Amino acid sequence: MEERLQPSSYDPKDKPPHPPPPANAAASLATYVVQIPRDQIYRVPPPEHARIVEDHKRNSSSKKTGGRGTVCRIFIPIVVVSVIITVAVYGLRYTMYDAKSPKFTVTGIQAKNLEGSGRRSPHYDVTLLANNPNTRMSISYLQGGKKGTLALKNLEIGKGGIQPMVKQESGTSAVDVHVVLSGNGAADIKKRLKDGTSVKSMVLNVVVPVEITSWVRNERKDLNVTCEFKVRNSLTSKAKIASQECNTGS
Repeated sequence: MEERLQPSSYDPKDKPPHPPPPANAAASLATYVVQIPRDQIYRVPPPEHARIVEDHKRNSSSKKTGGRGTVCRIFIPIVVVSVIITVAVYGLRYTMYDAKSPKFTVTGIQAKNLEGSGRRSPHYDVTLLANNPNTRMSISYLQGGKKGTLALKNLEIGKGGIQPMVKQESGTSAVDVHVVLSGNGAADIKKRLKDGTSVKSMVLNVVVPVEITSWVRNERKDLNVTCEFKVRNSLTSKAKIASQECNTGS
């Protein structure tokens, strides 16, 4: 009979060991361990991040502040100088160039054409002496038209105004300004004006338009001049004024 071979159980331990690898092969097959850190998640920014943010804010604010500071350094002196110049000009204008009204006095009066000969009606020429109190300003006395009245006591005898225009330069102490008034030829008025012995009480009310000028300021206004005066001799010639009081208002 054939002889059966009994299967034998295999044991790995019975496997013959592998021959050791050569030396150079062992070096080439060396194992390296590389550690890769996991992603780190911070709920609060780390301190270095906070410092970076603060530095950035500080640099930004310093740039803005520097820009504003430059503008202020340029703009503020300009404003200050402008204010000083404006105050100085207005101070100069209202001190050295304060427009004062002239002072008036009556120096003469003459009645002309009292008889009313021809087509001419009687008229009166009153001479006012105008004193300029402004040493640096000129005054022009403009034509006033029919803005004045002349009365003999309480009786109005003439109407008129400044004729013609007179200019008084700065530094000129006084000039003559003529007021021409047209009147009527009533017999009683002529008699009283021709009388060379009686005292005649008269009142002149006239609006004097003036323009006060200088290189700093110009001003135009109407002056209300009232003069109460007395005349002793006849008005047919240029009569002298015995006494008077003149007031000027704007």
